[in-house]
Amino acid sequence: MTEDDFERQSASEISRGYVIWASDPFKSESDAARPLIVLNNETHPFDGEQWIAAAVSTTPRPQALELTDEAWIDGTLPQCSYAYPWAVLSPRIERVDYVVGRTTEPFVDEIVAEVHGYVEA
Repeated sequence: MTEDDFERQSASEISRGYVIWASDPFKSESDAARPLIVLNNETHPFDGEQWIAAAVSTTPRPQALELTDEAWIDGTLPQCSYAYPWAVLSPRIERVDYVVGRTTEPFVDEIVAEVHGYVEA
C-alpha cells in the first residue's frame, strides 16, 4: 500500500496485523519514523484512533522475529526486517504516515506471545 492509498483508507480499517509507518518516539530526529505491527484486537478502547504495536527494525537481535515472505498477506518492506516484541508503542492516528501492508494472524500471535512473556507475573 502506498502513501496515497493511506489517504483513501479509513483509520477504522487499520487492525491487528497491519504494518503502519509512523513516527518513532525512540529516535531523536523530529522526522524519524519506522514500521510498526498492530497487535491489538477490536476490543482496544480506542481502536481506529490508537493502537498497541510492536516496533520493526532492520537490525537483527536475539528474540526478534523475522518478517519473512510467509509472514506477509500483502505489502512488504524493502529490506529484511524484524519485529521487536519488547519495543511496544501506542501510536495515535495522527502519527501514522501510511499503511505498509498486512501480516498473517499466526505471525501476530507469535509476537503477542512474546510480549506476554515479558509482562506476565
